[in-house]
Amino acid sequence: MAFVYGIAMHQHRRKGRSFPGSVLDMSLLHKICTITAIASWATAVEGTPATAQEKQPLTTTQIYSSIDCRQWSVNPDGTWNGGPHARIGNLIFENTMYHTMTGYADNGIDVGTILAKKCGMPKAH
Repeated sequence: MAFVYGIAMHQHRRKGRSFPGSVLDMSLLHKICTITAIASWATAVEGTPATAQEKQPLTTTQIYSSIDCRQWSVNPDGTWNGGPHARIGNLIFENTMYHTMTGYADNGIDVGTILAKKCGMPKAH
């Protein structure tokens, strides 16, 4: 739209005529084009279907299956160290040390209890 306006203004000036518009009008035209472009983009984005699905709540079995015990080590005091790929369900514990695992839940399921069941408890001395 601004391109067409610029061509028309150039043609009128070449013929020696004044153009019924000023720099102020071009500024207004630029603002209108910008607003139109933003509105078009927002409408296009809003109408686009989501590409990523929301994570579904996991069951106890799925959480249990998601634990890789090679990524976990238990300390003598009962805390846990998580390796570089430590996960429990949808929760990430990468490179953590001395985690009590208290208060962590995935879909209301206590993941600390599941971790202890699958990967063991600290050995009593």
